[in-house]
Amino acid sequence: MLKPGLQAEKDYQLITKDLWDYLMETYPGNEVKRPVLILPDGTKRVEVYLKQIKIVPVNNALLRAIDHAKIHNLKTFVFQIFSQKTVKELRSEIGEICASSYHKVLFEPPSSLYTPDPNYNEESIRFWKLDPTNTIEQLFEFFKEETNRARSYEYRIPFKGDYINKDEERLVENAEIADDDYVVLEARDSGKGWNLTGEGAPAIDKCEYCNKYDFLPVQCACKKVAYCTEECRFRDKRFHQMRCDKAGEEEEEEEKAMTYTPDSRMGQVGLQNLGNTCFMNSGLQCMLNSKELCEYLLSNYYLKEINESNPLGSKGKLVKKFASLMKASWYGKTPVLSPWAFKSALSTQATMFSGYSQHDSQEFLAYLIDIMHEDLNRVRNKPYTEGIESDGQPDAEIACKSWENHLKRNQSVIVDLFHGQYKSTITCPTCHKVSITFDPFNVLSVPIPSKKVKNIDFYFIWANNKKTPVKMSIDFKPEGHNVIDLKKSVSEMLKVPVESFDFVFATHTTAEYITDAEKESTNEVRKKKKMKNLFAFQKPDY
Repeated sequence: MLKPGLQAEKDYQLITKDLWDYLMETYPGNEVKRPVLILPDGTKRVEVYLKQIKIVPVNNALLRAIDHAKIHNLKTFVFQIFSQKTVKELRSEIGEICASSYHKVLFEPPSSLYTPDPNYNEESIRFWKLDPTNTIEQLFEFFKEETNRARSYEYRIPFKGDYINKDEERLVENAEIADDDYVVLEARDSGKGWNLTGEGAPAIDKCEYCNKYDFLPVQCACKKVAYCTEECRFRDKRFHQMRCDKAGEEEEEEEKAMTYTPDSRMGQVGLQNLGNTCFMNSGLQCMLNSKELCEYLLSNYYLKEINESNPLGSKGKLVKKFASLMKASWYGKTPVLSPWAFKSALSTQATMFSGYSQHDSQEFLAYLIDIMHEDLNRVRNKPYTEGIESDGQPDAEIACKSWENHLKRNQSVIVDLFHGQYKSTITCPTCHKVSITFDPFNVLSVPIPSKKVKNIDFYFIWANNKKTPVKMSIDFKPEGHNVIDLKKSVSEMLKVPVESFDFVFATHTTAEYITDAEKESTNEVRKKKKMKNLFAFQKPDY
């Protein structure tokens, strides 16, 4: 497992297989392989950081041990997989581990009383994603309560989370598993049913009527019982109705437009890290809290302006996902949002943001602003325009003409809020002609000045012993700063000639004069001072 935060070309180097084989033959060592993803445009991308999944193994023996208070916590394992593999391939790879001797580590029993089934394989395992609002400790307490409540060791525990295997053809990248999410690996003993139940999960369970273990496609609205056939349901109906809390009812799902309520978060939400998506989350938070853009999207006015015919945009897909995220952050009630839908749309539109590699937040923001502008561009047919140069015209006049030129091809709320233009001046070194243009921008880079200043301190000892030594502290820039420069600073501060004193490293028994002062680096003197005491002694003649 690689250390997080490594940078290409600095901390590691990607090489070809031929070069790697040569290095392994010359310098034998451990092999670090990484898959190569071929993007739709034909370019290749190496997935240096594989998708990490926190696995929590659960089987009947473990639940029995929890029931009898033989264990007091759940074990977790970290599994790595290529993000472009499917959920089915994930199940196959972990199934091979479960079928090997390693299953004893995954499902190690607390005692011989709880022996796990040795015949686990990919057909007898499935995955559940724990609700991000719950912790692993809360999951253990939940299992403890449910197992204590059960009447037999054939547990049927309603799981609080999502059933991952409901769509096994989707990529692991799109399975909505963040780095801090826990995935429960449920293993089923042969000849018995699953221990966990939930929406979308096929129930290989005991039919409520005929008691046979099979897939149970027929489920009551109360979701407490299921049957292998409609006939079994019909035969059990009269008995079950006496204890069914939804007898005769049919659940209906209605999609309601999200609107403001007193419990709305009003933008005060966090965004879950989906795996190296800090760059995306920080940019999204800036956009989600842009007041004017927020008012525009929440009013649904953007729906009238979506430009689906613009080849430079996403046909409105990305702006719709962003608008949905905006509504959830302002009108929703959840304090933490998982922007999976937006991430999926972004990865589809811009393959450079697919996977879980680290990216630059400014690069993401620039792309998002540009795509949203094209999705909302009111100009359907862009006319051809030519650049405008000053030719001696006043800056204000040429700036207005350049902006009008820009608006001929670009008109949207994004232009109104995020576009500007900067002045560019170029002088020909031969004829000295000056060319001035005004170019549009949507993100302006502002450099942060680096303040690389170091400090050195020492005592200045006067030739006249009656005068009190002066403790001095001087700041300097390491590059090109020599001891002679340091002496000049002391000279200015104490009003003494530069040649009237010398720097000395002194101890109780030795004294080391700093000679060749003009070439000695102040920074090197500072480093030596960590081991010795530095003084500036004034010469007796002064």
